[in-house]
Amino acid sequence: MKDSNVEIQLRNLQQVFVSKLHLKLNLVQDYWAAVQSAANPVERKKSLTDLLQLVHSLAGSGASFGFPATSNTAAAVDSEIQEVLRQPSHFTSEKAAEINALIDRMRHAVQSELKANESGHFYG
Repeated sequence: MKDSNVEIQLRNLQQVFVSKLHLKLNLVQDYWAAVQSAANPVERKKSLTDLLQLVHSLAGSGASFGFPATSNTAAAVDSEIQEVLRQPSHFTSEKAAEINALIDRMRHAVQSELKANESGHFYG
């Protein structure tokens, strides 16, 4: 049976998502480094907001394009960042370590799911 136009478009969108995943992961790490090195609360909030937008996007896109572990860990990072943005006093060294560990888990999830994708074992 011939693939529908929608299926072809969806596969094309998935390929674009996959092609940009390493770049987005590098941006996550750059934004996180900026959060940790922020000189003041205003800079930290800006970097946290940038990071939040990116991980929120990864959470949704990952789920849509067959990367559930990436999506789940990005959603967990999203949740932690939202908490810190609501209550800046919650940004402690323990919270930073927790977010750092989640970002590391997300990096591993991306690598694992990209390998599965390359080998044709799609999750979605």
